[in-house]
Amino acid sequence: MFDQFKKILGFGKKEDKSSFGKVEKAVNFLSEKIKEAVSESKVIMDKLHDLHKTNYELGLIHLKKGNLKEAIFRFKIVRKFWPQDYNSHLKLIYCYFITKQEEYANRAIEYLLYLDPNFKSEIEQLRVDATFYQNPKDNKVKSEKT
Repeated sequence: MFDQFKKILGFGKKEDKSSFGKVEKAVNFLSEKIKEAVSESKVIMDKLHDLHKTNYELGLIHLKKGNLKEAIFRFKIVRKFWPQDYNSHLKLIYCYFITKQEEYANRAIEYLLYLDPNFKSEIEQLRVDATFYQNPKDNKVKSEKT
């Protein structure tokens, strides 16, 4: 961008020595760059607005498909930036139970109960539900040997 700005101001050129012309070109250049920056920032803000919902829904999709590593990643993002979303905490704990990552599950439980101590019964139910979880990737029919 700095090189473009130098070109507009005419550095290295002998033509257009008019100071007014150079300033006018510079103002127009900067005006266009500011418009681009504002436009891009609006796009970024729109994407950030949907980031919470998108990551939570992707976490649910990955959980349903049995992509537990990806589900954990998505729920951790939601928990990090939207800690008041208790559903993401519960889903993360559930994923940790399923993958038998007890240490991580215990840390996540501790953090959730710190935020809101009213989730003890839900956590215990998740622990039970996790024992009955079947990974869709493992649902292949195995033939018995006779």
